Amino acid sequence: PLSVMQNQPKDAGAPSAKKGKIPPKQQSKCLSWSWLFVGSIIIVAALAVWRPMMTRIPIDSKVKSVSQVDLGRYLGKWYEIGRMPFSFENKCVSDVTAEYQLLKDGRVSVVNSCTLESGERKVDRATAEIVPGSNGSQLKVCFFWPFKGDYWVMKLHPEYQWSLVGEPKTRFLWLLSRTPTLPQAEITQAVEAARAQGYDVQQLIWTKHSAVPQK
Repeated sequence: PLSVMQNQPKDAGAPSAKKGKIPPKQQSKCLSWSWLFVGSIIIVAALAVWRPMMTRIPIDSKVKSVSQVDLGRYLGKWYEIGRMPFSFENKCVSDVTAEYQLLKDGRVSVVNSCTLESGERKVDRATAEIVPGSNGSQLKVCFFWPFKGDYWVMKLHPEYQWSLVGEPKTRFLWLLSRTPTLPQAEITQAVEAARAQGYDVQQLIWTKHSAVPQK
């Protein structure tokens, strides 16, 4: 213990450190833990301020979710028909899919997959929670804690054959289908719905699927 070491006479092999001072090595450790503690406080405080700002809905947002989604019918596999640029998919070249399954705790398991240029399949996993009061049309998706993103079903086929998914800040948009292709009339309907809700549909990227012959 430090107190015992300080009371020993010098000729008894006591350390050369002056009384009351912490040896350099131990001082360094204390300093490191202090900075770690202070850093943790700063990060927590920053998240407390930043997270509400990230999730706040713009006052002038035109984006609206549908009145209700039957989660039981919505679960399962979806094929991406088109999307706006999204960092998680920058390296995806084809065969983008999303699969949703209900977990025991009431959350939804999200598995997004795509084919890379190398031919390998890239898989991203997340969990989603239904936003209270949204009747299943709005979810919060978390790929890594503590960050969550909005998932709003903006337009939905009556038979759940396709879904237009976005978020209130119009940064992200997906057109999903139960099949790798959609009739052009259905695509046009979805695109016009996105345009009416403030999206720049010129940014849409159309997804290729290996099961569909390319023209």
